[in-house]
Amino acid sequence: MIAVAAIVIDNWASLYFLAVVVKTHYKQQRYLCKVACTVLSLMNEKAEPAVNNTTVDAAIEDCNPEEFDSITIENATIDTSPTYYIMLLFLRAFFDCAFNKSWRFLLQNNPHFGKNTYGQGAQFMAERAVIMYNQANDLMTKKDTNQDSPTYGQQIGGWKDKDEFQVYLEEVKTVPVNGVEGGVDRAFFEQRLPEMFLNEYINNMRTHILSTWWGDDLLHYMIGGDPTLAKEFCKMLVHYNEEYEGDAAAVDSDTGEFVNQFTPATYTYTGTPESTTLGIHHSLFDTSADLLELNVKDTMSTITANTKWQKVLEDPFLTNKKHWECIEQMAAMPQVVRLFDLDENGKKKNSCIMLSFSILSHLLFYSIILTGNVDTQTWGNFDFTPLLDGIWRYIAIHSHHQQRCENFVQLAALIAKTCVGEARRTWRAIACSATIRRFNIWAIEILRELETDEEKKKNMNRVSGSARIRLYSLFLDELFKMIQDARKVFDDDDYKALQDTIRNTSNKASTVEKQELLDGLEAACNKPLKQYKAELATGYKPTALMHGKILLSALTKTSGKEPHVNDEFMARKIFSLPKFIDEYGELDDDDAESNLKTIPFLEKKKYIKTDEAIKEMIKIEHLSFEDSFKQTNAITPEGEMIKALLQTNLQNESNQQTQQQQHDDVVFAEQERLRQQQQAEA
Repeated sequence: MIAVAAIVIDNWASLYFLAVVVKTHYKQQRYLCKVACTVLSLMNEKAEPAVNNTTVDAAIEDCNPEEFDSITIENATIDTSPTYYIMLLFLRAFFDCAFNKSWRFLLQNNPHFGKNTYGQGAQFMAERAVIMYNQANDLMTKKDTNQDSPTYGQQIGGWKDKDEFQVYLEEVKTVPVNGVEGGVDRAFFEQRLPEMFLNEYINNMRTHILSTWWGDDLLHYMIGGDPTLAKEFCKMLVHYNEEYEGDAAAVDSDTGEFVNQFTPATYTYTGTPESTTLGIHHSLFDTSADLLELNVKDTMSTITANTKWQKVLEDPFLTNKKHWECIEQMAAMPQVVRLFDLDENGKKKNSCIMLSFSILSHLLFYSIILTGNVDTQTWGNFDFTPLLDGIWRYIAIHSHHQQRCENFVQLAALIAKTCVGEARRTWRAIACSATIRRFNIWAIEILRELETDEEKKKNMNRVSGSARIRLYSLFLDELFKMIQDARKVFDDDDYKALQDTIRNTSNKASTVEKQELLDGLEAACNKPLKQYKAELATGYKPTALMHGKILLSALTKTSGKEPHVNDEFMARKIFSLPKFIDEYGELDDDDAESNLKTIPFLEKKKYIKTDEAIKEMIKIEHLSFEDSFKQTNAITPEGEMIKALLQTNLQNESNQQTQQQQHDDVVFAEQERLRQQQQAEA
């Protein structure tokens, strides 16, 4: 998405022209023509100014010819930039300001463990999450409460002060101050869109990042991260463990389980340094960039705000006796203990502790310790090797993303989605066809001849274990003899022609088809331009939530929203609504609770909708009540219960995606189990 947004912005005019050419070249029924029309409709979308009701005659009468000379280019009407172009500018500014560096950080190698360790940086994720969280909150604007300020009452600071967003703000100036009813205006881009986007980003960060790396299960990973933060975390662990052991009331007499009665407020940051300078790996090894600093107390308070310390202390990593002795010693040391080979300013790197993860990792680890590659100057007289070994074995091996695994899957794939050219796919297909496919058929036949059990012989469909290695060696010996024999019958010219046939791309079907398409697009440039209805702008309609409204369809009795509807009914004073009185007569407000029970739930929703339609009809001239009632599908809440419900909608939406994914995973696991069971029974 990051790269695509930049490409579309930088090539907006070219992409528009390409869409016009494609639309002209293909017939209207073709899929590509429909896509091109949709793209043009999207690119043509612009905010429309509100239409005033001044008549033409009144405008001519009010026109003053003497003012014509004062009209300048600056005062002329500015052409409104396309809606989605402006949105993409915001997206790119956000990526450049608060996302790209964190994304690239996740893709780099572990700074301590060297090459081929990308994705193995779990020990740094707690502190990196703080950086991401702080950057996101820095983008939030605040309302100016200074009455002497010219911007009093407006949203100031935050993203508006960042250099990356200035291009976006310039384009926003082209948007009409007052837009058409139900559309967007300048305030939408200056306040509503950024606010909603950043709130959604922060909510998703809490759900998917902070809850994971600041959670009780993985919080101890930060022992392998920044040394200063690691030492403070060790001090906190020792503190809460002492309170747990020294307070018998902390253990439930019935269950024998530890009761969490300690909070971060019980920990005093005695002897805590004010700040810590993070290693250069957080600056992507850019020697020209300033190293990032974090306030130690604020950082640890943020990370451990919701920590259940009893659960953290029960983790097997911390209950390991050797690990815990190291943690206690690290907490008691007067200086910061640096377990890895970085100096105090985080810039000097002596050597890597490891070259790559291996099945013999424990042997590699001890061999490296013995070679002296680990700087132990801050260890004092204590041996922290067991803790370092634990970090290596149990923490560093945990991947914080799965790109490593996916890369190896893609490496073996033979399909075009891997972006491998047609020539290389041809080579791979020939190699696999000549070896793997032929070998499986050949080897199974041999094993079946050797097998005496008819049932096993019938169910045999693959070669595995030592038989696979033994037979594959024999197969390759025979294959290479065949290749050598075949080469002998080829003269040099024929052999070269065969190579050219395989490795050349000029004779591939895709080359011919590509040239035919280019010729057709070139011819389309000279055809008369036709404009279809499908490419015309259809109007951008923000969702009800973006307008601060809630859908009436969300207020159902089965979902427990009847109290909300009752509260909204009373807040709108529906009892005094003329249309309500016409049907139910005048009811006493003092006995509202009993009166509400006599009115059916759907009737209450209908009159809330009626009240909303009347208010919308008043806003828009020449709009009949019937049309307004028909168009109303959401309401601006006036009752406190629905207002509170609206505030939680964003958080609920971000959680729904996570819950759906978990549900899908459970369903897939059950289907896979049933499939394997059926295979075993067959």
